[in-house]
Amino acid sequence: SLDSKPRRRRGRLLLVVGAIVVVALALPTAAALYLGRDTGSNIPAGTEIDGVPVGGLTVQEARAVVRTHGNELIARGLIFVAGGNRFQIDPAEIKLRPNVVAAVATAQADSSFVERLRGRLGDTTTRSIPLTYLYNANAYRRATLPVRQAVSIAPQSASITTTESGAFVVTPAVNGQLPMISEMRAAVRDIGHTGPEIPVAVRVVQPRIPTAVANEAASSARTFIATRHIVSLKYDSRVIPRAVAKRAAGFTQT
Repeated sequence: SLDSKPRRRRGRLLLVVGAIVVVALALPTAAALYLGRDTGSNIPAGTEIDGVPVGGLTVQEARAVVRTHGNELIARGLIFVAGGNRFQIDPAEIKLRPNVVAAVATAQADSSFVERLRGRLGDTTTRSIPLTYLYNANAYRRATLPVRQAVSIAPQSASITTTESGAFVVTPAVNGQLPMISEMRAAVRDIGHTGPEIPVAVRVVQPRIPTAVANEAASSARTFIATRHIVSLKYDSRVIPRAVAKRAAGFTQT
């Protein structure tokens, strides 16, 4: 009929308009999916590992660049500075090397669809990934033994001696020290920022008997000797001689 023709034309027009709308909406989506796709490198633009740009590189390319950078830092050497002494450690002896695989894997794993899309559109945000270093633990312990020995000082407890005149003399305690092993290891793992010269941090080791305890003991001994002591045995009472009281104090005589 005559009325059905305009309806068919309107129907075809709506289909055409709908198709155009679908295409118009699909094109940007498809473009975004294409630009944000994972090309296999997974390292978005703007990514740096220890200051080395690796954005847009493949994993293998990034590893090569970062390995060269890390080896250049290792080539500067490794020196522990302790108590005015300098101890040169051979990086090759402890098998010191940059942990390239972990750094690149972190850069790769941290990438996202949005970051890849923004990077390919030129809108980049710098992403900084740290670079750490590996070494052989046993070789490191052997190589750093002279460092630990030079820094380690055994604590000395306070002591009390008795002079010939009967006076008590307190020799003050002396603190010891030990190297902070965990900080030394952490510095080597971060040698790119801490090296090549690494000061050895130490921790104080308290003596078993501090000076205050010795002073208190000497004071108590003086009071003990100065006090008159009497021993009573039923009908007999005897005064303890001061010489006996001094020996009872138990301090070494000088």
